[in-house]
Amino acid sequence: MSKTMTKVWLMGVMLLTGTGCSDPAAPSGPVYIDVASSFSRNDRGVAEVPFAVGNKGSASVRVDRCGSSLSVGVERREGGSWQSYKPAFCITSVPMDPVPLEAAARREQLTHVQESGMYRLVLSTESGSVASSTFTVR
Repeated sequence: MSKTMTKVWLMGVMLLTGTGCSDPAAPSGPVYIDVASSFSRNDRGVAEVPFAVGNKGSASVRVDRCGSSLSVGVERREGGSWQSYKPAFCITSVPMDPVPLEAAARREQLTHVQESGMYRLVLSTESGSVASSTFTVR
């Protein structure tokens, strides 16, 4: 099985078994995710959620990607636990191999949320998952 096929298969297994919804601890390394604390949905019912992923360390750290963007998932707080809302899913026709996030680097991205609730962003790194602080969508 190719490296790409293996990663897609593993992502599918994680989604089906719920391990993709684990509860990442507070950032244990230099990678962080900055996001505002609340967002409102526009007249189409969609909240635009800008965020930044950064590396406060002195060395590069490998992080998951999907094409030219970092592969960041969205989790929603439901019934006292975090559930996958928008998984860090990537189609197989774009590069998915981890890329280095250089020391002191900061990358800005945007995601969308369509339902009210409490959320967080999650990114896999070479040393484990990193979660943002929580944010609400009204």
